[in-house]
Amino acid sequence: MKGVGAYAVLITFLTLIGANPYITTIVALLFRLFNLWISDRVLKMALDMKELDDPDLIAIVNKVFSHAGLSHVKVYSTESTDYNGFAAGANIGRSLVALTTETLKLPRDAIEGILAHEAVHVKKRDVLIGQLARIILIGIIIAGVFFVHETLPDLLVYFALTVVILLFPVSYSFLTQWMEVRADHLGATLLDGGNAQMAKSLFNLYEFQEKAMDSYIVYDVVPKGEEKTEVAVEESNEKTYSLERESWFFRFL
Repeated sequence: MKGVGAYAVLITFLTLIGANPYITTIVALLFRLFNLWISDRVLKMALDMKELDDPDLIAIVNKVFSHAGLSHVKVYSTESTDYNGFAAGANIGRSLVALTTETLKLPRDAIEGILAHEAVHVKKRDVLIGQLARIILIGIIIAGVFFVHETLPDLLVYFALTVVILLFPVSYSFLTQWMEVRADHLGATLLDGGNAQMAKSLFNLYEFQEKAMDSYIVYDVVPKGEEKTEVAVEESNEKTYSLERESWFFRFL
């Protein structure tokens, strides 16, 4: 429903039937808003989410979300071997938080930290802001295709749209990273342990992700009849920590 293909088909169809550009623009934007409105329900069905029923987890949820001043935000679990959690829904009244079944195996303090992080995303309407940014991009592209090209040279319009399309992911990346840092910072204020508990929660999440990655490395393909040497086993067991950052230059790139 939210893929690029859906918009391509929709706009192509409206163009082929000779729809007015204004109508095409309005329909495309309304289609985006409709997708945003039903996104939480689509995700619940697509990921076969189940509402949490563990009394201990529910107590943690109620504690965190009451500190955040949120109500009517339900927390679900979804079957997955990945460690992940996310917020969905365009507004507080229709938002949800989902944690994977593997994430629910983390220590309780870590789960509380992850929930606090997601609670901030809900409270600050980060999902809605991110989607509105995409709607603005769609509007700019459609305006350039249907309207601006009539008053400016085609080559200039093509160049301008190319710049917009290339710069948007960069600016959107800065926006989402800022949202993530804000969610960590403000989420820590919802925890009894403050910044220390949030930092420990994130590091616990990282450690379990690393262990899961190590388990994948064990399943290296070895030719039939051969065995790994001790050196090969040691090399395969060497850990490369993703928390070890590259230089500023490469991080900037």
